[in-house]
Amino acid sequence: MLRLITSYAPADAPYVQVGDLRTTAPALVEHDGDGTRWFLTPATNPLGARLPLWNRAERDGAAGILIHLVNGVLAVPAHLVEEHSGAQPGQILDLSNVPTAAFEDAPTYHEVLDQLEAAQDPPKTSSGFVHLHTHSEYSPLDGLSRMDEILREVTRHGQTAVAITDHGTCAGHPELQRAADKAGVKPVFGIEAYLCDDRVIRAEKGDKELQDKLRNDYWHVCLFAENETGLRNIWAASTESFRDGFYFRPRMDWDTLGRFSEGVIASTGCLRGPVAVAIKTGDMELARQRLTRLMDLYPGRLYVELQPNDMPDQVNLNQALVSLAAEFGLPLLATVDSHFPTADDAHAHDVWIACQTNKDVQDEGDLFAEDLNLYVMGEAEVRAGLAYLGERVVEEAIANTTALADRCNARIEGDTTTPSFTGDPAEDERRLNALCIANWDRLPASAQVGASGSQRIYRDRYMREMDLLVEKGFCGYYLMVADYVGWAKDHGILVGPGRGSGGGSLVAYLARITSLDPVRHDLLFERFLTRGRAGLPDFDVDFPASKKAEILGYLRERWGEKQVVSIGSELRLKNKAVINELVRALASQLPEGAAADLRQVSTLIDEAEAGTAGLGMSWEDLWAQHADQLQPFADRYPELFAMAERLVGRLKSYGRHAAGVVISTGAPLTDWLPMRTIDGEEQMVTQWAMGDVEAIGLVKFDILTLRTLDTIQQTLDLVRDQRHYEIDLEAFEAEFEDPLVWDELQGAHTLGVFQVETHSGTRLCERMRPGNVAELADMVTIVRPGPMNSGLTDAYLRRRAGEQAVSFPDERLRRVLEPTWGAMIYQEQVMAVTRLLAGYDESEADYVRRILGKKKVSAIAEAGQTFLERVDMPQEAAERLWNQMAEFSKYGFNKSHAYAYAFLAYWTAFLKVNYPREFLVAAMSTVDKDRVPEFVKEARRLDVDVLPPDINRSGAGFRPDPDAYAVRYGLDSVKGVGSAAVADLQAGQPYTTWDDFTERKGPKANAGVVALLARVGAFDTLVDNRRGLEAKLLAAKTGDDAQCVHKRIETAPGALQIQNVWCTFDWASEPAPINSRTGKLLKRKPLPKRCTKACRQYTAPPPMEIHSIDPYTPVDVRTIEHEMLGTYLSSTPFDDLGEQDRATLRAQAELLATGPNGTYYVAAIVAGARPHRSGEMGFLTLETEVSTLRAAVFRDAWTVEQRRFTKGALCLAELRKTDRGLSLVTYQPL
Repeated sequence: MLRLITSYAPADAPYVQVGDLRTTAPALVEHDGDGTRWFLTPATNPLGARLPLWNRAERDGAAGILIHLVNGVLAVPAHLVEEHSGAQPGQILDLSNVPTAAFEDAPTYHEVLDQLEAAQDPPKTSSGFVHLHTHSEYSPLDGLSRMDEILREVTRHGQTAVAITDHGTCAGHPELQRAADKAGVKPVFGIEAYLCDDRVIRAEKGDKELQDKLRNDYWHVCLFAENETGLRNIWAASTESFRDGFYFRPRMDWDTLGRFSEGVIASTGCLRGPVAVAIKTGDMELARQRLTRLMDLYPGRLYVELQPNDMPDQVNLNQALVSLAAEFGLPLLATVDSHFPTADDAHAHDVWIACQTNKDVQDEGDLFAEDLNLYVMGEAEVRAGLAYLGERVVEEAIANTTALADRCNARIEGDTTTPSFTGDPAEDERRLNALCIANWDRLPASAQVGASGSQRIYRDRYMREMDLLVEKGFCGYYLMVADYVGWAKDHGILVGPGRGSGGGSLVAYLARITSLDPVRHDLLFERFLTRGRAGLPDFDVDFPASKKAEILGYLRERWGEKQVVSIGSELRLKNKAVINELVRALASQLPEGAAADLRQVSTLIDEAEAGTAGLGMSWEDLWAQHADQLQPFADRYPELFAMAERLVGRLKSYGRHAAGVVISTGAPLTDWLPMRTIDGEEQMVTQWAMGDVEAIGLVKFDILTLRTLDTIQQTLDLVRDQRHYEIDLEAFEAEFEDPLVWDELQGAHTLGVFQVETHSGTRLCERMRPGNVAELADMVTIVRPGPMNSGLTDAYLRRRAGEQAVSFPDERLRRVLEPTWGAMIYQEQVMAVTRLLAGYDESEADYVRRILGKKKVSAIAEAGQTFLERVDMPQEAAERLWNQMAEFSKYGFNKSHAYAYAFLAYWTAFLKVNYPREFLVAAMSTVDKDRVPEFVKEARRLDVDVLPPDINRSGAGFRPDPDAYAVRYGLDSVKGVGSAAVADLQAGQPYTTWDDFTERKGPKANAGVVALLARVGAFDTLVDNRRGLEAKLLAAKTGDDAQCVHKRIETAPGALQIQNVWCTFDWASEPAPINSRTGKLLKRKPLPKRCTKACRQYTAPPPMEIHSIDPYTPVDVRTIEHEMLGTYLSSTPFDDLGEQDRATLRAQAELLATGPNGTYYVAAIVAGARPHRSGEMGFLTLETEVSTLRAAVFRDAWTVEQRRFTKGALCLAELRKTDRGLSLVTYQPL
């Protein structure tokens, strides 16, 4: 029943026995039934526990205290402990007067709560009515109520149970159980299913009549889980409704209901129920047939729903249903079909539906009128709404709600056992040991058996990690990750060096999960895993995006199709999105000019959330930090902002988790979880989000993707194919000392280099000039917005440059902080401070790191007080140090993660320097299209030509040119040339002549495609006059190449007009026809009515001589390249500069990147200009020959020059460089 996590007792402490567990106590233990952790302590007099040990156990995840007695245990939940926590450190925490629950054996947490609740006196006043037809926000389209809002209203009305019956989904079940347990209310798990006659019927494409029929041909039926079997059956039926029945919505049919009816209770549903729809159409016989069918499926488990809303149709339906229930002997059931929490939320519900349907709220009135009673009512309201049916009917319908809830006793129970790779933990341990020993040669020579030096360090580190993995049962998890990572590496798929804290594990390195030797790089295992940390460790593994399907395919093949599934996600309305949604939904109610104002609000939110790495901010934090900027808009639009506060964070739609995959090594996941489909995809995902999946004991594996790995993968493949040479990045040793690579980085040539190719990264490279991997790791840590904005980056650089003295808060921290010049930039340094100065153990140190990183104010204050009590240094210095730790932790980075990113940065720089053509091909193939021009420019710097598409040398995407040291554009790089056309064109390669091409090109390469390729120069090797070829193609398109020589649009002497076309043929000269028998002249034929080839005087024009047409000039060609490809290839406007001027200005542009602050003159092309939101200044983007620059244009210069900033214009710019960036001094078009 219980398993030991860790003992806090001294070595000589006596043992206690609880069930099968024998251990020294106090100790942290875990119940294997529900995963709850307890602080197990012997009984003291008075009854209690030592406060400091309890505080430690709580940090380690304890949910309460178990007090060991001779004949059992007493259990106290944490919230009751907190009410009696007034004892001072070192004192006994007196629990003698605290309510406790007594058990002979270890209880589950739920059993403790049940016993304590049952013992409460006086008992809680209970309602006779409970809600059984309730929609939460998990109902797509129209559910507004959050689970906590539903439970708030349920408890306010004194109701003892609640069912959630969301439309077609079970996504809300886990949150229902958590919220209901917290509120002391019984959860009932249900679903409002979409029912049809045949779930597999689909309309043929184009059959709009059948499509419209099927779109609306469904009914609603409510299903409730009576027991565990019923819960599994509801989940399975819901999964099938998505997998086989999805057509506009997830549909079940009668067959589905029948196969999954065991343990399920049903009700007839709302106005859309199968019986209700038949009654509404006046077909009582059909209503009886459907009711009978439901009775056959759910014998003794079918209820007839009555609802108290006041729609006329509902009133008529209720009366008919009462009669049918009496006729068939079925119980009545009062339900509300609530969609929002309270009556006051009706308007918010209308607005929410408008947001969900992309309409104005005034257009949504017909869907849900505000006066409908679709909220969480109290019993009196339900009785009043049904009173017209008579007291007996109402009493029965109300009483049956609690009767049905009493029948439903299903619970979502999890499996807290850790995963096993082999099915036997002992075998998992043996295999992991064998795998690591087999890879011991990955370590330095000094670590090998028999060697001196660091061999003992590696051995001791390995044993320490393995002991903890065995103790916590994590060997199987390691093996599962190592299995798919090893498979990928063995099949030529690149794997990231080790995102996250997993790089701190030596066992992971030896198991080939990571590429980081944590001993060599001084990476901390305890940042990844400690004895006191609850839950599994979490390996984040990166793969190329192009290879993710292969990884998932392997996992499904390895474990089974039904054992591997991606995790679903919940897409919630964020701050900016809620404003934008409400601008549209409330458009008819907003004054003129509101849209422009609220666009400014969106911009403010973007700027406020810019430093959150895409996570955004809570609405409360947004207002706490930016109220001064937001309040004027809130005063102007109070209803919109009030509604935004009401709706922000609501569930908008469902998606797929970017990386999370669940793997079961045992039973199929369909036995564990409800699934759903994603639009357009066959593979299913869980209906539950990541946290809910993990809460029931299923293991999440992160199959992450990183586009940089696609770039590296493609580079490695090209080097292998082009140069017949394999590069093993993981084997790099001397390669990390390549001076050319460090010169490239120190020269601020960062384009394409992972994490530092940004503007701020380039400038930091210039200032810092990193020379080894450790400095590169520091750089990717301090280049982030947080450290840069806080001044931490500047402090680090000044100390490193000797401009600021390096000092330490305490001399004992020298070893920890000296490598980073006294700056606390890594989370591991915060952990080290607590251990060195305050004697914290590894779990306590990790707890401090976690709460500081999560910015939990109350927890930080409490932890700070504990630190100040335990630290061995003067009080004032200790307070100053704690404040520094709290501040640095806002931006602190995980050191293992930093080293992994440093490896990736170096790999990209190494490949760029040593294999520039292959790297450029890969980079241009994998970056966003609008960034390709930057790499074209970089190619010029690296002396690699970039050539336009060629009909024989190009295919799909960029590729190395077969005949030159160059990168060749792909045929599909031209907008309008699709993959099907490229496939047809490649099938016919090579083409020897233009005629050969026109004869053999595939049908997808139509005239439009050919014209586009001709314009960009793809046929220049077949036809040496591009302009002439374009004229020929245009003539063919317009029909001019077949135009009669006599046809003229304009008038000509002697011409006749034939249907608005002037014909210059002299029709009078046409010989008169003669009768061949008599020789007499016949009447002349009438003139033709149309100018066509059928005309008797049609004369074809001579073939077009394309060489008679003047070819494009070099300036024309480069203009077309920029027009078609977004960049210059054959020449640039800089070629028009004098040789000496160009060399001088180019040197200035190169020096600008690495030189000191000062004034520089550069030749550049204007790429864009935009005003600051104040309108008083602006920003100018300039493209020099070597880089893209962004300069601020201050008020005076902006006022004078902004009209002359013509996109594409060549100019001479005088720029001033300071620590804050570039600004424009003067501007002169050239």
